[in-house]
Amino acid sequence: LSIFMVMSIKTQKIYPGYIDWVLSVIFLFFTYVFFALRGIIPDFFTVIVANSLVSVAGLLRIMGINKFFNRSTPRVFYTAPFGIFVLLFYLNFTGTTPIINYMIVSTCIIFIATYIAYVYWKFIEVGSLLLFGATILIALFYPIITAARLTYWYFNPGEAMLLNSTFQNNIFFLISIGLDILGATLFFAMNAFRLTAELENKNIELEKINITKDKFFSIIAHDLQGPVGNISQYLDQVITDYGTYSEEKKLFVLDRLSLSIKKTFHLLVNLLEWAKDQTGMISFTPVELSLADAVEETINVYRSAAYNKKITLINAIPTELTVIADRHMLVTVLRNLLSNALKFSNEGDSIEIIAEEKDGFIKITFSDQGIGFSDKDISSLLKIDGFISSIGTANESGSGLGLIICKEFIEKHGGELYIKPKEKGCDVIFTLPN
Repeated sequence: LSIFMVMSIKTQKIYPGYIDWVLSVIFLFFTYVFFALRGIIPDFFTVIVANSLVSVAGLLRIMGINKFFNRSTPRVFYTAPFGIFVLLFYLNFTGTTPIINYMIVSTCIIFIATYIAYVYWKFIEVGSLLLFGATILIALFYPIITAARLTYWYFNPGEAMLLNSTFQNNIFFLISIGLDILGATLFFAMNAFRLTAELENKNIELEKINITKDKFFSIIAHDLQGPVGNISQYLDQVITDYGTYSEEKKLFVLDRLSLSIKKTFHLLVNLLEWAKDQTGMISFTPVELSLADAVEETINVYRSAAYNKKITLINAIPTELTVIADRHMLVTVLRNLLSNALKFSNEGDSIEIIAEEKDGFIKITFSDQGIGFSDKDISSLLKIDGFISSIGTANESGSGLGLIICKEFIEKHGGELYIKPKEKGCDVIFTLPN
């Protein structure tokens, strides 16, 4: 029994609702057994027990279909089998006519089948249209055949016994069994379809993880190794030849060291941000923020780099404009986009940051006059398996990872990020909820 219970729990996790439907089939089997025992066991017991088992089987199927779609079953449904049992017991104890029993159980069957059809219809877009459509038709046909059988028995009360061997009863019985087998088969087929779809999605996710891992190590091996190697070489030169260097030469070497360290630091920050995002370690806490203040804070970080390239930074964000965003993610996005704009701008250019409200979102644009991107490059820039790293106007290098991080952070907010080429330069645009 313990082994069976463990296997059942594991099966239920893989195929939601599977155990409920199996139990419903077992209950229906005993229902037909009790009907067949009429005349051997008193009808008083067979009618009450068999018809009550029908309601229990129906409840199990409702529970199974709700588990399949991750829905909760209304609590009132759990009391229905007990209520039907009490009602049938009372009516048969007081000597009711058989047709009343059939009406009660038929109403129960019609409700169960209609409810299952409704659930399938509500979720028809999440599965196989063919399987769902066939199941809905079968579920809807069940009330029709049940109503037809009840009508026939109403006008022919002498034949109102499910296993009474008449042509009409045999037809009704065979159709009911056939529909039941088809319905159960389709349910299990949909579970198999769902499992196959989940496996395919997991394979796609694994493929994406492998691509991400390969890109991660590629960045570490290439983009990180270069700057760290440069730092090591410059330090070796300084240590070896420091006494022979002029002051001008010393300042030059220190400037190269500073650039390499800044580049390495920026890359490390992006690598850590990306790694934390991929592993779900970054918390997402959106709050109302002043967009103008966040942009001004970012400009202050890069004011020295802009000065060195004689680039003008323009913060055209209205002071009253606010966004709903995670502060850490927003600052990361702003810094990466401004860093990229500086990288691809020529000496004497300007970079303007503007924003406008549109359809409940704030549209923020980083507009530069730099070298821009081709349509082919733009299609690859925001893909982890295809993004490229271009050399800046002052021979600045990079990993190309910044835009990927920006895109993922913006999408966490429910916004989007895209690049719009211009005759000179490009506009990098992203949206955030207002």
